[in-house]
This record gives sequence, C-alpha cells and structure tokens, in this order.
Amino acid sequence: MHRIFAAAAAGLLLGLAVSFRLPNLFLSAGYFVVLLAVAVRSMGHIRFVAFGAAFLVGLAPTLLANAINAGSALATTYSSGDAVPPDFSFSIAGEYLRDMQGTLIIVIVAWTIAALVADARKISVLIVAVNLVSNLAFFLSHPIFTPYYLLPLAMLSLWTLLATTIMQAVAAKHDSFSPTDAHSSTAV
Repeated sequence: MHRIFAAAAAGLLLGLAVSFRLPNLFLSAGYFVVLLAVAVRSMGHIRFVAFGAAFLVGLAPTLLANAINAGSALATTYSSGDAVPPDFSFSIAGEYLRDMQGTLIIVIVAWTIAALVADARKISVLIVAVNLVSNLAFFLSHPIFTPYYLLPLAMLSLWTLLATTIMQAVAAKHDSFSPTDAHSSTAV
C-alpha cells in the first residue's frame, strides 16, 4: 500500500512541477516508463494508474492556465522560437558541457552507470537512466541554450541516486546485523 501512495505522491509532485516550468514534463518520463514496465511485468497496474492519475491532477493547473491563456489545454503561450523542431545534430551540447550543469550531468551519468553495474535498487536507478536519456535527447536537440535548463533533471537525479545509495547502505548494514553478533560483542 505504501508503494501505491509513494507512486501517487511522486505523480502529484511531478505534475505540479510542470506548473512551475513546462519542460518539467520530461521529468516524469522515467517514472512513466519504469512504472509501466513494472506493471506489465508484475501484472499489478495499480501503482502505474495511481501515478498517472495523480500526475494528471497535478497537471490540472497548467492545463487550465493553457486553456485560459492560449485557447486550448494543449496549447502554450511560448513563442515560435521555443517551438522549433528538434535539431539532432546536438550542436548545443558544447554549451551545456562548458556550463556547471554539464559537470553535474557527467557526474550523474557516471553514478547511474556505477549503480546499474553494482546492482543497486534497480527501479530508482532505471528511473534516473530513462530521465537522463529523455531529458538529454530533448534539451540537447533544442537549439536554444539556457544555463538552467538541465538543473531540474540534475537535482532530481542527484536526490534519487543519493537516496537510493543511502537506503541501500542502511539495508546492507541492517542485513549484516544478526542477534548472535550482538550477544557475542557484549559478552566479555
């Protein structure tokens, strides 16, 4: 039950994040893909449905604002310069790499690969991996460089990887503790 609540909470927060910045929509990609894969594999669709429904509830303010300001829930008020088709030459990549967020993304990519190799909590790391691929594909193919574009991705990924690493360390410490060790260390 707590996993369903966690999925719904994540969906609501990510949906609300879109209200602050429309490209935050891409932050939900990893959650949708991984939760769908888990739902298909385990035949338990409740977490995926809870995430999706809560995401739509969180998205409601943005959809309403778009309907009021742009005439349709799916239209935006962005100018045509922001609505250019993708440029898959990735010519903007150098701008991002020279910026501080480039260093963060390199650290995150390395940490994600290390976590996948180390067989860390796969779901969390897979969410980060899918988010990295989808966000980088979008922002590196968008010809407009803005210094803060990748920061939400970097922060969400760093927080997820840090929480996963800490939870795994705590679980390993808990698993390695046994009652016989406690009695033998106190007896002299």
